[in-house]
Amino acid sequence: MDENHHPDRKDELLLVLKDTEKEAAEIEQKAQETTETARFLKDVAENFADVIRAIPDTSLIPDQRWKHLIQSWHTSHRIAVEVKAGLGSSERFHASAMATGVTTSTGFSALIDPSRFDTTLTFRSAADRLGAVFRRGQLLADVKAQLKALRLDSRPGALQSPVDLLEDARLALDRPGRNESSALGAWVGLREAIGGTLSELLRRRPTQEPASNYQDKVESLGRQCGRKDLSTEHFSGLGVDLQTLMNTLSEGKDRTVERERLARIFNDGLLFLEAFLGSLDAGRLRF
Repeated sequence: MDENHHPDRKDELLLVLKDTEKEAAEIEQKAQETTETARFLKDVAENFADVIRAIPDTSLIPDQRWKHLIQSWHTSHRIAVEVKAGLGSSERFHASAMATGVTTSTGFSALIDPSRFDTTLTFRSAADRLGAVFRRGQLLADVKAQLKALRLDSRPGALQSPVDLLEDARLALDRPGRNESSALGAWVGLREAIGGTLSELLRRRPTQEPASNYQDKVESLGRQCGRKDLSTEHFSGLGVDLQTLMNTLSEGKDRTVERERLARIFNDGLLFLEAFLGSLDAGRLRF
């Protein structure tokens, strides 16, 4: 045998390739999580700054609250700088960002207390945008729970479930590419998630009947599978809202949309799903 031949070299190389692939995958996952955390912190900072600029009377806010907010944001800024320089861990960055989010959220709730002072239109608009950032996470969790309760976390064959489509849409919004407009994928994903939800629910109706447009589909599901304590007008209204929403989501494919509008329309979609799914009686669906 050739003295330069080492039969174990192949296995040795395959082992190090496997180990490297595993480590690279973990780094990629951490990088994605860091990007998501950074997106959250950026959105909160941007919109909270608008709220602060629009406060009509800062003298009504206790100095201790100002100090608490400033200290919290200083901490997140310092850790963000460390992460940017490759010195801080993604876990610490996430923990810091979430803590700052809590501090900001509680401070924000105090700032929008109508009993404290009269708010201007500019202030209310900024407050609404910030509120949307905080609400999206809980709203998304609630919608996912509703979808799973209706067994919409799986579909026949290779089709993605509405739960998976919704998660993909969320990732497109929270982890955009270099081009901000790439977050339009969130609208596409949301549209597919809503469409997939309707398709599966329509399949589970006790009786099949024609339903050509979104309003017809919602009204049909309302008649056959809706809660009996809800009126036909309730589902008609949801159908109108859905048609408007889906038209807006379709428009996003052909033009660049500002981040604020992307997030707001995404929230509108989540709100629709929460309202619509909560209007159905699971006991009237075929499984």
